[in-house]
Amino acid sequence: MKYEVDQSAKTEQTNKDTIISIANKDLFYTLKINSKIKQSLQKYFNKIKKPKLFAVYVFTSGLILLIKQTKLKNTTVIIDLEYYGYNSLIHRELNKHLNQNLEFRFSSIGKKSPAHDSAYKVFKKKVKPNYLVNRLELEKLVLQMLKM
Repeated sequence: MKYEVDQSAKTEQTNKDTIISIANKDLFYTLKINSKIKQSLQKYFNKIKKPKLFAVYVFTSGLILLIKQTKLKNTTVIIDLEYYGYNSLIHRELNKHLNQNLEFRFSSIGKKSPAHDSAYKVFKKKVKPNYLVNRLELEKLVLQMLKM
């Protein structure tokens, strides 16, 4: 069974919460990253002079935490083309931090995707997220990626 990944309110939009969704036609799981957490991490990336990596690392960390929560195994995960030029970095980090026998692909998934639909519904507060990111766990994962 294949799953698709999308986000609503891109990570770099630090004035809004970001919702990351992994879904297929039968199931969806969503994760919320609070705007205050994103703002704090953005300041850190600016301080270490790597502002372009902020959104990529926070999105990837959120996706890793979401996949760990879903306990998906032995499936294909199609990730929307969010960060052009960084797919290999995202793919490498996913493989480093997840050992659930998942295949990752990157493709434009479109607005008719169940992942897009579920992320948007949570973003608009029509549905509650399955998982709220904890600041410390997200920061810890981001820092691990930066050191590797």
